[in-house]
Amino acid sequence: MPEFTPATLFGGAITVSLPADFADVSSIRQVPDNQEVYLSRTGLTSIIFDLTERVVDDAALRYHLQDILDDADADRARVRGTSLARVDNLPEDTPVYTLFATIQNQDQAQREERQAQQQTQTLTVILLILVRLVAQRTDVVVSINVPHVCVEENKNNDDDDDDLLGGPQLEEAVRMRDEVLRTLRVRDWSLFDGAGAGAGAREEETGAR
Repeated sequence: MPEFTPATLFGGAITVSLPADFADVSSIRQVPDNQEVYLSRTGLTSIIFDLTERVVDDAALRYHLQDILDDADADRARVRGTSLARVDNLPEDTPVYTLFATIQNQDQAQREERQAQQQTQTLTVILLILVRLVAQRTDVVVSINVPHVCVEENKNNDDDDDDLLGGPQLEEAVRMRDEVLRTLRVRDWSLFDGAGAGAGAREEETGAR
């Protein structure tokens, strides 16, 4: 089970707990001002915090997922579930959603070749959190990316393989997502173009999924 430690984002305007072995990518390469990117020192898992203009769309979750995928990944992506959520340190009426998606790491021909050679299939798992700050006209998108999650071979050769997903990589990613929901806190609301202190998250959401 990973240990978590406090991290400051966007100059301290947001704080959150992240795994202790995650490093700030901005120390080694340039990161856009509206993003914070952390990468595991012991694996390939990453987490990205992205401040984006609020999408006025009932399908905002899927819009933001498509926005972070390139064309090839989008063609191989599968949304496995979405749900309502809550960030403990934000007003209770703040709309928050989560999404669980996977991306096939091989195209059909590569998958068939691996099956013929009885090699383990792998997926990239994406756990997405969407926090909708209505008054601030901002969507906070948190994406946890876990490449090369191994899955057992599906003997039925169909798409119904939810029960084949699992393992320590995915379990740690779920713990990370839950820790973000538990600890994410806005310390300085002026980060969002000087909007007021978090009040006014109220707007009827007809469903961002």
